[in-house]
Amino acid sequence: MGGDGVSMEKIRNLSLKKTMVLYTILSLIVTFFLSVSIIEIAGQIQEEVWWKYVDQDEYYQAMNDRNENFEVVVPRPNQSKMSRMDWHISETCDFLRTYGVLLFSFAGCGIAVSLFYKNKLKRPIQELKMASQMIAEEDLDFHMAYENEDEMGDAVQGI
Repeated sequence: MGGDGVSMEKIRNLSLKKTMVLYTILSLIVTFFLSVSIIEIAGQIQEEVWWKYVDQDEYYQAMNDRNENFEVVVPRPNQSKMSRMDWHISETCDFLRTYGVLLFSFAGCGIAVSLFYKNKLKRPIQELKMASQMIAEEDLDFHMAYENEDEMGDAVQGI
């Protein structure tokens, strides 16, 4: 626990600005890899659905006849040729491939902000509210327990 305790202590005592930057960077990294994975998986699922509606003999013939300058792809079938379920799966995959990065980025930012609030702001704000209430009641015999060495710790200790 020696090495972990020191690093956790350093992270806990980072300034608010550095902590927000850290949360944002971690959020962006996680959402990037999640987005890439989802886009790849959605593309594979979509091709599997489309493959059901391809003339496979014609596809393999095109693969054999192509030269290195051309790529043979599984064509998108017409909605009228697809089953209702396959069409919905294909459209969902389209949606995820088109908007997945945006959705996951917003979700990641929301989670980062939520964690930032929970881990850096919530407790000292509660301490400050309690202190202001006690001061308003003219009860000046209290101790505040927030001990992080960040800006919020400075604010709490200043009371």
